[in-house]
Amino acid sequence: MPLGHLTIVIQTKALDRVHYALMLAASHAALDGRVHIFFGMEGVETLKSDNWENLQTVAGEHGENYLLKLKKAGAAHPDELLSALGELDVVISACDTALTVAGMTAGSIKKGLKIQTSGLTAALASAKDGQLIYV
Repeated sequence: MPLGHLTIVIQTKALDRVHYALMLAASHAALDGRVHIFFGMEGVETLKSDNWENLQTVAGEHGENYLLKLKKAGAAHPDELLSALGELDVVISACDTALTVAGMTAGSIKKGLKIQTSGLTAALASAKDGQLIYV
């Protein structure tokens, strides 16, 4: 039985939560489920170029340490997950209002990502016939 549609709203910049949301999205898409990831408010800051190391986990662990633990464990780096999500045809969008609040432009976003800009209503509309997860 094919998986349904999954919309993940990422509102946090906590590295561990964003990382796990990306793993969830990649797993769902790998099982032929449709996925839409919507980055809102602080979440858009995770899309800045070369920013993973500057973030923190929910517990306050520095991003550089968290990424080192991922590497030692053989877990995918968030950039690897974002790349895989593109290959899996996952729709990734960023809130236009959140980008403005964060002072970000298209040039601020990681290179190579296909990211649409839209509003929260578009994210909610995409969740209409599926599940919505808020991170």
